[in-house]
Amino acid sequence: MCWPPATYNRSPKNAGFDLTTIGWPASYNDVIPAEMRTPPTPCVANFADNVMCTQGQSFIRDRNTQYYFSPSLSMLRGRHQYHLGVQFEVGRDNYAQSNIASGSFDFCVSGQACFTSLPGVSGTGLSFADFLLGYADNFNNFENHFFAQAVVPAFTAGQQIYKALYFDDSWRAANKLTLNLGLRYDLQGPWSERFNRLSYFDPTATSYLTQFLPAGSPPISGDVFLANSHHRNNLPLEKHEFSPRVGLAYSINSKTVLRSGYGIFWIPNYAAFSLNPLNDMVNGGATTYVGTVDGTHPVNTIALPFPAGISPPPGLSLGTAGTQQFLTQVVQSITEANPSDHPEGYVQQWNLDLQRDLPAGFFVSAAYVGSKGTHLPQYSQQINQISDALLAQAAAQVDPSLPNPRQNVTLVQSVANPFFINGQALALTGPTTTVGQLLRPYPQYTGVQLAGQGSFDSIYHSFQLTVQRRFADAGSLLVAYTNAKLISDTDTLTAWLEPGVGEIQDNNNLRGERSLSSQDVPQRLVISYVLDLPFGKGKKYFAGVEGLTDKVIGGWGIDGVTIFQRGFPLVFTNGQVNGTTLFGGGSRPNVVPGCDPASSTSSNSRLAGWFNATCFSAPDDFEFGNEPRVDPRLRAAGIANFDFAVFKRTRFSNNERFGVEFRTEFFNLFNRTEFAAPNTVCCSANNQNFGVVTATAPGTNPRLVQFALKFLF
Repeated sequence: MCWPPATYNRSPKNAGFDLTTIGWPASYNDVIPAEMRTPPTPCVANFADNVMCTQGQSFIRDRNTQYYFSPSLSMLRGRHQYHLGVQFEVGRDNYAQSNIASGSFDFCVSGQACFTSLPGVSGTGLSFADFLLGYADNFNNFENHFFAQAVVPAFTAGQQIYKALYFDDSWRAANKLTLNLGLRYDLQGPWSERFNRLSYFDPTATSYLTQFLPAGSPPISGDVFLANSHHRNNLPLEKHEFSPRVGLAYSINSKTVLRSGYGIFWIPNYAAFSLNPLNDMVNGGATTYVGTVDGTHPVNTIALPFPAGISPPPGLSLGTAGTQQFLTQVVQSITEANPSDHPEGYVQQWNLDLQRDLPAGFFVSAAYVGSKGTHLPQYSQQINQISDALLAQAAAQVDPSLPNPRQNVTLVQSVANPFFINGQALALTGPTTTVGQLLRPYPQYTGVQLAGQGSFDSIYHSFQLTVQRRFADAGSLLVAYTNAKLISDTDTLTAWLEPGVGEIQDNNNLRGERSLSSQDVPQRLVISYVLDLPFGKGKKYFAGVEGLTDKVIGGWGIDGVTIFQRGFPLVFTNGQVNGTTLFGGGSRPNVVPGCDPASSTSSNSRLAGWFNATCFSAPDDFEFGNEPRVDPRLRAAGIANFDFAVFKRTRFSNNERFGVEFRTEFFNLFNRTEFAAPNTVCCSANNQNFGVVTATAPGTNPRLVQFALKFLF
């Protein structure tokens, strides 16, 4: 069977922009198709709540078709109910997307150089001044978007083939005991592309650049290779995805049941968007802007951001050798799959649930629910970070008493670029580079990120209590309470859609990134109800009324949902320039020992100081901060929301076949304000809003009253 093909088109309103009107060469226009060519996207950090950084000029073309065949067989034999089935699915996704075909550039973002800073005085520059001068930052991720690149996509034709076999047995082992035993086997085919436009990274291969080095030089490790008609996938087919499932239901007595279950569930391989053929380096023609080599002095401006031009997606046209040179010379920071080490992610889930019928029509369920994620993927994982030992040496060489405190730091000293051959930089930019760049694991790249790499884990425990009552006269009440804790070292595959998630600081020490999850919700209470009021004919009150009186006082009801929830934990970043970010790392602030950052006042009274900002300080240059990936003590405002409705049903005609229902609905009944998280960019003189709440939470509204009329027949 085939699902109807899904089609989606999106074009920027300002498509067709002429880049020569801002002084850029006409050749840029020639490379970027008009339907995605827009003005470049500037991001002036810490200016107008970063509203310029959203990258909203999105171009998308999507043609998605799904074919599936899923026969199954069920059979009853005594106390057993067997279920056997197979699944065969083919998913085809013809796709193209870019938000930054004309380029995106940010200025003075957290951890990057601010070129208008006073010499030796970090945090004194002004982002808007850098913008006016055209001094953009190097390639980075800010506000969950990539900057310092222009990406012109190909229209790819990806395909995945999924096969599965499953069997389960629902076995009534005894009158009071039912067991469910099952096993599933998945073969999740990796992506292929109709024209074999896929590539992969081999970290052990000898780089093509080795041939250009002086005789006797140690070989350079790591290079990219292309898929072909004989090996069409850039990842191998995982053949060990067995998923056992066990469940039981035991009737303790006529009113009490104990239920439990355990299962393993493999994460679908399409979940890691970075592995989609669209995002392969040969299909997303990425041209990288280089603003600085040493992290202090600008070497380029956005007046002519890409001196060698903007590159179209090469596909397979360059061959293996040409692609390798394109990636070191033009792209420089790559995101690739590593087929030799790509563990598939899975989640184990378990629960134990005690259920009981209580007097007066109440039902209660008390459950422990847990799960553990193993080999969870991120969009990408940086593996080209300089060693922590070298960073420690650099930190010891920093001298704050000098006009340039980094004057004696070996890592930032300028040296000849060994990949500058015959007047051409085959890797990096220009005839010189830094010592630190050449000491990275793969010095020919400014960044090497593994796409969808399963290097991360999570653990979740919760107590879940549910109380329910159904009323005899129509209506119900449901109360659900959850007390939980979620710990992880990653939070999302789509960070660009979810601001406020924790990011990796030290890629060499993922164990040190384990913390509360950004999505941790320790307590949540939801109360929902539907109730017909007991007035009118046949009801508890005024049961004897007839005619018009009954039409007026009868048929009334109310319903609503009330939610109380603790806020999400805060995520802090260091806004001051730090050498840890020069060579693949991140930067978070330090927490002052013995200082309590929490504030005990009410939410409304601490909007201008959500926490004690003096408890956070910038770490020394080339040192990582001790603030966890996600803060364990401080949280954003929670939720306390009341939605309420009152309705009136009126039946008419002799047999009351027809009726009218009129509803008045109140969303956010008490007009409560839900505040967004405070500003958590620490340690920058440019950011006067550190610790200040400057906005309401996205998606929240003041009180909304809605009327509805429904005719019943």
